[in-house]
Order: sequence, then structure tokens, then C-alpha cells
Amino acid sequence: MLLAGLLLKMGGYGFVRMVWILPKGYMHWFEGLLALAVFSAIYSGFTAMGQDNFKRMVAYTSINHMSYVFLGAVMSAWFICSGKGDASYASLALAGSVFEMFAHGIAIGLMFLMAGVLLLKAGTYHISELGGLGKVTPRIATLLVFGSLAVFGFPPLVVFVGEIQIFIGAISLMFSGSYYIAAIVLVAPLIIVATYLWMIRRVVMSELKPAAEKAKDLTIGEIIPLVILCLAIIAFGIYPAIITRYMTNAIQVHLHLV
Repeated sequence: MLLAGLLLKMGGYGFVRMVWILPKGYMHWFEGLLALAVFSAIYSGFTAMGQDNFKRMVAYTSINHMSYVFLGAVMSAWFICSGKGDASYASLALAGSVFEMFAHGIAIGLMFLMAGVLLLKAGTYHISELGGLGKVTPRIATLLVFGSLAVFGFPPLVVFVGEIQIFIGAISLMFSGSYYIAAIVLVAPLIIVATYLWMIRRVVMSELKPAAEKAKDLTIGEIIPLVILCLAIIAFGIYPAIITRYMTNAIQVHLHLV
């Protein structure tokens, strides 16, 4: 939880800050960095799909989300150096990158907590051994479904807000600069959706398996911190201005929009 929710953001913060400190550095390596962002998003999605270990699946999803953050930063730096495209799209892409870091920390934090819950209550991380949890542990099953919806960007939950800003802003800039082939990055969210729906199908909705049959559900006391994260995911998804109003002006100033 500390790694995904906090420490990963140190790298993301560095990428965002470099947009207006060293934009020409981005521009010098632009095509390679853009390809890296797109490749990382898609490859990490497929890698997550191939995991049988729930914790590893969540970890590779983190790489996918941080690829979007990098994509927004790269395209914003391209706008500053090239002057091509609409300034509002550059602002939107960069704002999305910042918000995505916050959103990712909450949603992935919940899913790493759920990984701990699975190990504690069912004795394993392995998805193939956890079939039928929905029949014996409804609270765990409900939180797994909700966390999955949050992670793959189901509207109006918090991750959706960050991702939609990045994709609208970054892809609009791509078309302005004839880099439209990079729009293939839109395949990545579909892979993550498929990954988590497949996990739900195997863990929550399939036939009961021995590990799940012995599992114990969460108590009221154990569920409280998880519910707090769920409420944060909903609140910031419905009303993202709680965060965005503090960063929009700074982004516009640094992108020379005001």
C-alpha cells in the first residue's frame, strides 16, 4: 500500500515537474518516450491479465495507471515545445496526470488491502483457488467487485476522472501533431477491464472451491477502514473539484495559459 499509494507518486511527481522545468528534454526524446508510455500501458495490462496471484495482478495494474500519468506529462511537454494543438488539451492532460496519481493511490490502496484480506481470511492469494467467495463471504465479494470497478475506471468513480482527462487531452494533442497511431493506448483500459471482470468471474461468481469454502467473512470492525476508502473513491469521483480547484490555476500558469 505504501509503495503504490505513496512512493510511486514520487516518480510521477518528477515527470510532471519536468514538464515545465525541462520540456526540451522531453522533446529531444519525444517519440521514444511516447512509444514507451503506450507500450508500458498495454504490456502491463496483458501482464496483469496473465497473473494468477491477486497481489501481483494489482501490482501490474499500478504500472498501467502510472503509464497514463507519464503519457499526460509527455504530451503536455510536447505542446509547450511545439506550440501545436489546443492549450486547453495540454492543461487537461497534465491535470489528469496529477489527479490520476491521487485517484490511483486510493483505488489501488483498497485493492492491496483486499489482497491482505484474501490471505488472512482465505489463506491464499491465488485466484484459481478462490472460486465461489460470493457464496460464503458476501462482504469480501462486494468489496472486491467495488474495488475492481474503481480500479478499471468505472464512472463516476475516482479513477475515471483522471483517465478521461488524460485520454481526451493527450489524444487530442496526438492528432494535432499527427501522432494519431499512439491512440492505440486506448486498448490498455479495455485490457484492464477484461482482467478485473475475469477475476470477478473466477473469484466471486464461479463454483465453490475448498479455499473459499473455509474462508471467513469480514467483521464490522475490520470493514470500517475499507468502507472509508470506498467512500473516498465515490466522493472524489462525483466531486473531483475538491482536488482540481487547487491545481488548475498552477497548471495554467506554468503552461502560460493565463
